[in-house]
Amino acid sequence: MIIGACALLATTGSAVPVAGAQPPRSALPAGLVAAIERDLRIDTGEYLKRAATAHRLAEFETRAQRDFATVWAGARLDDRGRPIVALTAGAEEGAARQAALAAGFGTTQVMHSTQTLRARRLDVERWYAAQQPEIAGSLVASAIDVQRNTVAIYTTGRPMLPETLGPALVSAGLAAPIGPAVSGPARAADIAGRAPGREFHGGHEYGVEFGDRNALCSLGFHATTAGGDTLNISAGHCDPNNIARSEARTREPRQIFETLGDERGEAMGHFVKAVMGPRDYSIIGINERYRAGFRNNLVSTELRELPTEPPATTAVAVFTTAAPQPLPVDGVAMPVVGAPVCKAGRTTGFTCGTILEIDRTLYAGGLPGRPLDRVRLEGMFAASICTISGDSGGAGITGTKALGIVSTGSHNYCTPENVSNFQPVHTVLSENPDVRIRVN
Repeated sequence: MIIGACALLATTGSAVPVAGAQPPRSALPAGLVAAIERDLRIDTGEYLKRAATAHRLAEFETRAQRDFATVWAGARLDDRGRPIVALTAGAEEGAARQAALAAGFGTTQVMHSTQTLRARRLDVERWYAAQQPEIAGSLVASAIDVQRNTVAIYTTGRPMLPETLGPALVSAGLAAPIGPAVSGPARAADIAGRAPGREFHGGHEYGVEFGDRNALCSLGFHATTAGGDTLNISAGHCDPNNIARSEARTREPRQIFETLGDERGEAMGHFVKAVMGPRDYSIIGINERYRAGFRNNLVSTELRELPTEPPATTAVAVFTTAAPQPLPVDGVAMPVVGAPVCKAGRTTGFTCGTILEIDRTLYAGGLPGRPLDRVRLEGMFAASICTISGDSGGAGITGTKALGIVSTGSHNYCTPENVSNFQPVHTVLSENPDVRIRVN
């Protein structure tokens, strides 16, 4: 079975499929179970319950934003996993509250609607854009804080916003660096010949040529089209043509390569489409020799030894501590604040966290050879999860459903303060209606 945007809309009227039966807890991969307990400190039953609740809440939110637009103020799971719908006072409040309660969700009344906060956020961003470069360039992200019912601004400076813009929560933030993990020159090797019939999963690494060096990213979700193409959805910034200086870009699509340590094998495929700004995703076409290894719906749950201190070098070593069975993906979900999320990446392996913000705009920088350039990314979601260089493009899941593609992280090691940004998968499918996530 395959799931694309058209199929989702046909079944639910939204970009989220109807929630199916959850797998038995004993059927979940050992790596996923261990990561949930380590990072979220809950058991697998609670993890699946929260993911399923968030799935229902996302479906409700899609309809409610349309039906009760003037009073809608967001939805989230609280720290105990309970679904909360926020509403403002207004003519539609009674009907909206009744609909939420009928669906099994709690409600709370707040001051500002989502419509009001979106307009205020736009005004704040316009104010920043009109300032001197040092102030304009200090804005690193913005979002609507659903829990606090305000506009959230993240900046490297502390400018005083005019009172006419209305209240906003201004916090210190770091500019999100973007780009694959760049390592040394790769040695040519017949990797495929040594491991014939190798199967590839979301989170496994691939390499790209970046100048005279090797750069590493992670595979995302395997996908296909009505015509039967074999694809993978990864990060847009993993395509060297999206981050290289203009003179270093090629007219031909960039290829991806099978890699193993410092060895580079054959080309596995090429970037069919790679978007970096205002989205961050790529669609990779897989070459014939490798297609059989991509015709699955699996995400790696391999655990890694996580770096907890800044690295002494720029090396991107990987230390595998376990290689359990992969996780089968059985659908597509939309992000909800408070929902659990886990990700598979080539550097930090399988890690988990909680969604902090949705519909986030960030200004990513740190491009190789382009230190002053920034890329505006819209409609992202942020989570308290560890991702570092090399995890870009990896697969983010909630429950057993595809949720997002790893875009940027806040640190180059794992700390309790990690915040990582993801490209929602449902957006990729909506913008590419012929592409469908593999679910078998």
